[in-house]
Amino acid sequence: MLRGPDTCTDTRGVCCRDGQQIIDPFALGNPTLWLLVLHNVGPMAGFLIAGLVMFGRTSRPKLRLK
Repeated sequence: MLRGPDTCTDTRGVCCRDGQQIIDPFALGNPTLWLLVLHNVGPMAGFLIAGLVMFGRTSRPKLRLK
């Protein structure tokens, strides 16, 4: 990625001038901060809830003697 277009020696034909040429086809645009936060917090919350549900179904309650 750091070399210029004249020094490309890749025999497979994969030469890029900069990283922007790799990112552009994905059409990421400019997502807002809240969308990025949602993409990080959403799966975390989902796995937390799934873990709590599975823990509640698979663990036995403690035996309480009076």
